[in-house]
Amino acid sequence: MGNMDNGIPAVVVAGLTKSYGSGETLVRAVRAVDFEIDRGEFVVLLGPSGSGKTTTLNLIGAIEEPTSGSIRVDDVEVADLDLNHQTDFRRDKVGFIFQFYNLVPTLTALENVQLVAELATRDGAEERSRSRLGEVGLGDRVDHFPGQMSGGEQQRVAIARALVKDPPVLLCDEPTGSLDLETGRQVLALLREVCDQGRTVLTVTHNSTIAEMADRVMRLRDGTLVGVERQDAPRAPGELEW
Repeated sequence: MGNMDNGIPAVVVAGLTKSYGSGETLVRAVRAVDFEIDRGEFVVLLGPSGSGKTTTLNLIGAIEEPTSGSIRVDDVEVADLDLNHQTDFRRDKVGFIFQFYNLVPTLTALENVQLVAELATRDGAEERSRSRLGEVGLGDRVDHFPGQMSGGEQQRVAIARALVKDPPVLLCDEPTGSLDLETGRQVLALLREVCDQGRTVLTVTHNSTIAEMADRVMRLRDGTLVGVERQDAPRAPGELEW
């Protein structure tokens, strides 16, 4: 599961900047952002639409490349990676969970998870996939296609898919954005449980209520980090209302 207890932070971001376009069309999506995330920490990056939070997540996950600055994830300098090593990094170091699940509609739940498991490991991919689906409460739904499942079930498949690689860091982009309150709570409880088992979870959201369950809340506005709050008594997901 990566180096979880070696004293090195899970994520270190320094001077992170991302710009698009040039001249009069220049857009500064992320502006000289600095932060660290400890191992096993549940962090919410909170901000309105257009604040740069998804861009920040994509930079950390090597989906986009920074204009300038440093990103270290599990002690790997992300900005220095070439295309091949970016692929290895995304396979080995981070798991992604998106708002709209991104499942392959023509594959069953098991096949969706197994597709990633086979990329991460040659041995026991099906067994590991079944195990992860069981852990997220879908042991009896492995042969169902996404179209036969509720939104909450599809998101749990997506979480199983992210976990099957045993990544040290989970990156979640509005993971409850397409879900009703009760289903959203269930997904957040699952993410909290994953975090309590030792993984690091970074969730971006515009929903300030979700931030109440975080160990730490980082607020982003216009691409700038405007506040960081540590919460000594995070609320349980089941207590949240939005």
